[in-house]
Amino acid sequence: MAAGFGDCKRDGDQEPPVITVSAPNEGRIYQVTDIIHISAIFRDNERLTSVKLTLMDAENRPALPSVSLEPSTKQYTLTSDYPIDNPELKSGLYELDFQASDGFNTTNVFVKISLVELPRVFSYPVIVTRPQPAKLNVFRLSESGDWAKIFSQQGDYAGSAVNSHYQQFYLSGASDGNLTAWNLKDNFVIWSKAAEQLPDGQWFESLSYLDPLLYVSYHDGSIKAFDKTGTTAITSEIVTPYFPVKTSLSGNYLAAALHSTHDQGWALGIYYSQSGKLKAIQSPAPEIMGIYPLDTYRLLTFGNLWGNGSVNLYDLRYDQFTDVKLIPGDTLFSISAMDTDNYFISGLHGVYWFRYSDNSLVEFAACSGKARLACEDLNREVFIGAGKKLLVYSFPDGILQQILNVPDSILDVHLLYNK
Repeated sequence: MAAGFGDCKRDGDQEPPVITVSAPNEGRIYQVTDIIHISAIFRDNERLTSVKLTLMDAENRPALPSVSLEPSTKQYTLTSDYPIDNPELKSGLYELDFQASDGFNTTNVFVKISLVELPRVFSYPVIVTRPQPAKLNVFRLSESGDWAKIFSQQGDYAGSAVNSHYQQFYLSGASDGNLTAWNLKDNFVIWSKAAEQLPDGQWFESLSYLDPLLYVSYHDGSIKAFDKTGTTAITSEIVTPYFPVKTSLSGNYLAAALHSTHDQGWALGIYYSQSGKLKAIQSPAPEIMGIYPLDTYRLLTFGNLWGNGSVNLYDLRYDQFTDVKLIPGDTLFSISAMDTDNYFISGLHGVYWFRYSDNSLVEFAACSGKARLACEDLNREVFIGAGKKLLVYSFPDGILQQILNVPDSILDVHLLYNK
């Protein structure tokens, strides 16, 4: 057990509080999601004004919210359960900081413990469906194999996203439906942003969850990033005459597919991720349907150009596009990455597997009609939403593993993990 220390604040009271910790024991090992059973006695010769308990990481930063109390007595016994409820915590050494103050002096006692991080596990798919022209349903696959409705929302559809870190789901209308953040763990609305009608188009364009923020593209030309509470963290520069659609993060940069308000032209915008200021713009560009970082400086873009599907490489260092692959006579609709080498592409005529390392393209599944795709990278499976069916294929052999019938036509497919 580490020794406590006091800080004398005023000559009137020079005797610091005393802390005696009986649980947990020094050096104990916990799994993330375990509960730490706390037992400690705080004493002062006159009066305790505050006691506090905080889990600190190896860099002396709070790893969990503090437990703070104001006992106003000479002695206080803290017997409590302290849940390790942040699934993102990594393995390593931590310290429990027990702190007491009498208003003049502060004492801290530190107890070293070790944490073993939670392994990443696939939880279940989440789908968005449209049962009626102005209604959206969100379902999750239950453990029994049935579709359980999470919530419904009136209005049109712009996009959706899932946040495994905080177990949140985001659904957005275009001009006739709110942007809603839903708590998947406890089933309630966390926050909501109202849609507004613009004279020349919709309000919301698309959503992308790029850890740790939700990026929302607006028809007015801005990109806003929201944290888990719905607080605006970043607002991008507006680039006239474009509005943003798809977004992606690459190192210190935010990439966005930009659509012209004057014609059908497209551009690729590169912003500084911390400020939202524009760094560079590449125009013209294909109609970009997906953007994926290869590394800190290179992006793969998937889109449509002159009636063909197109894969392009963009290098931020040289502000340069390079043609990578042409998919003749098809139109790309949905793209999902298994990893930085393997990508799945939904077109009008099928689902393709593109491998960047050897520039190969093969048909992976004979699903047409603008299928929606999601890659599950742990079990190496590809989820394909086509009509009222969710198909699950193994990767790389392309064997159909499962056919899941769904209540309505699928608009989008997402995969939730435990963290």
